[in-house]
Amino acid sequence: NGIYVYCGGQEGHHIPQENMIEVADESGAGDTATALLMLSLLSGANEQEASQLANAGAAVVVTKVGSVAVKPEEIINMLARREQLT
Repeated sequence: NGIYVYCGGQEGHHIPQENMIEVADESGAGDTATALLMLSLLSGANEQEASQLANAGAAVVVTKVGSVAVKPEEIINMLARREQLT
């Protein structure tokens, strides 16, 4: 259903998953989202940008079986699919 992000002292916000994807396995989705969210924020992304990257990464992970690594190009492709829908 997407990701809900709350950063201390500010109102949280929901970033919905906008791509229709076939879920193969939910393993690793939360870990992937958390890692990408933190990495993005520490790299200078704002909350909205970081949330979208985290959401896209988790979407990629659930299309695979088991806890797997996500490649940067897979995240880029997932984000591009989202852009095509809007």
